[in-house]
Amino acid sequence: MKLHFFIESIKIVAVICLLAYPLTLRRSSLIDPSSKEKGVFILIFGGLSILGNILGQETVNGDILNSRIVGPVIGGIIGGPTVGVLSGLIGGIHRYTMGGFTIVPDLIGNILAGLIGGLVYLKIGKKGTSFIIAFLTGVAAELLHKLLVLWLAKPTIIAEVVVGMYGLNSIFVNSLGIALFLGFVKNIQSNKDIYGANYAEKALDIAKQTLTILKRGFNEKTAETIVKIIYSVSTFDGVAISNQSKYLAFMGTGCEAHQIGKPISSTLAKNVNQMLLSNNVFTANITDELHCKGNCQLNYVAITPLICNKEIIGFLKVYKIKQAINLTELKLVTGLAELLSLQLNNVRLDEQNRLLERAEYSALKSQVNPHFLFNSLSVIH
Repeated sequence: MKLHFFIESIKIVAVICLLAYPLTLRRSSLIDPSSKEKGVFILIFGGLSILGNILGQETVNGDILNSRIVGPVIGGIIGGPTVGVLSGLIGGIHRYTMGGFTIVPDLIGNILAGLIGGLVYLKIGKKGTSFIIAFLTGVAAELLHKLLVLWLAKPTIIAEVVVGMYGLNSIFVNSLGIALFLGFVKNIQSNKDIYGANYAEKALDIAKQTLTILKRGFNEKTAETIVKIIYSVSTFDGVAISNQSKYLAFMGTGCEAHQIGKPISSTLAKNVNQMLLSNNVFTANITDELHCKGNCQLNYVAITPLICNKEIIGFLKVYKIKQAINLTELKLVTGLAELLSLQLNNVRLDEQNRLLERAEYSALKSQVNPHFLFNSLSVIH
């Protein structure tokens, strides 16, 4: 194993893994990819296989030491046999056009590498591949490729020299790259699961604590109680509830413009209402878009509507100082607003039912009383 080729191989694998990183951003695609997503995977991992060819290093008699199999193996493990085989075919055809005495075993080996990854996918399924299994999968794919080179490449003596000098290098580096990338993906997705679970727990905690508060009405006192609960459980730097005209409650860091009883700009309310017609959340930079006056430390806001009887009666607002509100936090806020809106509608429905019961009782009473009076007079008569 030559140190120069070893270092260069590590660099190539690092580049391939870095380019494949965006795949980790969508959890659903990695766990249960759709047919369309599998088609995208074929192009991506086939492209990474081609990149492995291009970045490869020529050794003896046109042979190329490269990381071509990394793409197909990862594609097979993530997307199944079809993704692995077709991405391997793409990289293999490209390798064939480059020439050299190993083009036939390289083409076949690349396709079989994707198939091996796909077989691991069928065996492991959605549970995910461990570091050791991913490494051994890479080893199996590389060993099969080396056997094909020894069997099909001519002259045989040169094939033996190439495999003897560089075989261990490519087996170790490519297998390690496959294992590290899949381990990296698994770790990122696990962290996302934990992060999402924490927010789900917060949402349930808030829901439990606010369940009966709005039965006492939608006013400053109930709004203050809800804001305190959300602020204490969440990581927001400020939380507020307002109606269409003024702030009912606020807690956190902020300026006078956010304090209880302060009027909301009619222009702002109009703009927010228009935005909410097409979306259930409005996000903005406070200074640039909301023109917050005063020495306000808050920089970002997300505003969601509180809806009762299909009308916007108020807003739930959350604020942050240093960084924009992320997607998970937006989902938490919209979920809380929907929960509060549901409670408001339930309270309204209960009130309507009580009024209906009273009306029915009054109507029945008005019918019974004259009848009872008539019967009484008849008896006396």
